Amino acid sequence: MRRTKTNPGTLDGAKWRNSHQRTVDSVLTKLAETRSVRSHGSQFYNKDSWTARAFVAALCEWARLNPESAPNRWDVESWVYRANAASVPDYDKGIVIAATPDDLPKWLAYALVGGGYHEAWHTLYSRRTPLNINEVWPKVLDLWKLVPYAPEEGKKGWAGLTKALLDWGNIIEDIRIERCGCKEFPGSPEKMENLQDLILKQEEAGMSVSEHRGVEINHDLSVVVGTFRDLGLGYETPDQNKAIRLYEERSPAGFAFVTEGPLKPLLDRSIALGPKDDLGHLWLAMEVVAAIVSASQAPQEEAPPPPQGGEGSPPPPQQGEPKQQEASDFQDPPPEGGEGEAQPQSDKPLLYKLGDRAVLKVGPYKGQTVEVVRASLPHPETGIQRLEYALVEDE
Repeated sequence: MRRTKTNPGTLDGAKWRNSHQRTVDSVLTKLAETRSVRSHGSQFYNKDSWTARAFVAALCEWARLNPESAPNRWDVESWVYRANAASVPDYDKGIVIAATPDDLPKWLAYALVGGGYHEAWHTLYSRRTPLNINEVWPKVLDLWKLVPYAPEEGKKGWAGLTKALLDWGNIIEDIRIERCGCKEFPGSPEKMENLQDLILKQEEAGMSVSEHRGVEINHDLSVVVGTFRDLGLGYETPDQNKAIRLYEERSPAGFAFVTEGPLKPLLDRSIALGPKDDLGHLWLAMEVVAAIVSASQAPQEEAPPPPQGGEGSPPPPQQGEPKQQEASDFQDPPPEGGEGEAQPQSDKPLLYKLGDRAVLKVGPYKGQTVEVVRASLPHPETGIQRLEYALVEDE
């Protein structure tokens, strides 16, 4: 039996739910690809091999392991390898659109279609193919110095900025794909405006809940994010215009930081990104995060606690030039005091970073204590690192 609507003022949600697959298919015909589409929950997302995002995660993890160092070409090549290895099999790729209720207001129906467009445009425009060292190495070299390592000033370099870089990369990439998609696909702008209104409603509700619960909100930063994103997307609806006014009221300084301050030229460049600029969001995200870190002086995201003998230990005397070896040839030093309960064993390789000490298990320096002076990322399959180390003199 066909289900009837309970509210005559709404659309038949089942019909619109069944149309989401066709919305995505209509975009992906240019690629001769398909994606399974489901509608549930409250979020929109697209699972695929996002190599640019994987590269950012590798960059920040390397920075955490080597906080005092700048990467060389070999280091960046290892990030490329790691990013390209983090692929998602075809059977696991797919798009999720927020739940489609049976009684569906027209504006929400359009918003859900807009969500389908948005996620399909990621598949169409965003970077999914393997990276090449030649397209990333010169840019990393140029941008690395924007966030210096100066622990005496509370600056940890790029370590701990993974979330900030990924979030800003998403914002800038959303600006790019939606502007490109609205130009290429007639009829889509109205749906995208409704999608933006839906997101603004969700954010307003979330802020109200946080304030009711007494959760502290960083209004300056939230206004910077909202202003940059919304001006970048460029939609003009009553809800959007209201949001822009509220941003300026909540934090005049945050609003000005985007509209006339350090982020203004970066916003303009984000708006100008074209359909082929599938790494542009990564480099702009690094510049945006560097500008915010420089202006805020706020503590960066905390990294996981270092292993014993790691960050914070005084540098030991060293002998000779650094030597290189695999981390599987290292063993943990005994607990402080020499005696104690045996540590539990694990099949997962330990993760070493600059400053960590260990005892060599093999080779001509077997049994001697060494200090890590440079650490690679773990191999994506074996989890083993390549380490450079220096011998530690007896103290």
